[in-house]
Amino acid sequence: TACGGKKADATTAAETTTEAAAETTAEETTTEETTTAAETTEEETTKEAEAAGEALTEDEYLAKAEELGQAMTDVSTKVQADLATMDPSDTEGIAKLMEELKAPFVEFAAIQAPEAYAEAQAKYKSGFDAMVDYLDIVVSAMEMEASGKTPTEEETQKLMEDMTNALAIVSTDFTEGATLMAEAAGATLTEESSSAAQ
Repeated sequence: TACGGKKADATTAAETTTEAAAETTAEETTTEETTTAAETTEEETTKEAEAAGEALTEDEYLAKAEELGQAMTDVSTKVQADLATMDPSDTEGIAKLMEELKAPFVEFAAIQAPEAYAEAQAKYKSGFDAMVDYLDIVVSAMEMEASGKTPTEEETQKLMEDMTNALAIVSTDFTEGATLMAEAAGATLTEESSSAAQ
């Protein structure tokens, strides 16, 4: 039925998004970039501005969530394959790959969710932001290593703590976001059934 289809769509979108994030997290301890924080912030701000406007409908949101979840999987697979054949000293090439990898996360974070999915979207956004932070931390560590600078014990400890904290947020918020999305779909179905009965 249409109602059953909506809940299935929400479950599929949530699973696709969560799995894509998990795959990306597992792969990104071998990546590097040289893009400055200012450039990254500017690009994200631009994408958020482009995405601003009216909230998506519930069906549009679920379709977009599934689309971007698949995009995350696809770009993660591409980046992993490209990194396997890339010269580790090619910082410019790796920087471009990292921007590709971040793009669907940044785009998803900027989505204007409908009210029914606002809470789920807020959790996902927090997770996406943490994923971008994690990638930036990894990049910083690799840039430091590439420059020949030996980090102090304190610097190393802080990097590890920051990475661990970011990954914890990603894991928690993506799991909670998927749960909230499924719950929102269930609540929407209940409301639709009640309206139909009346």
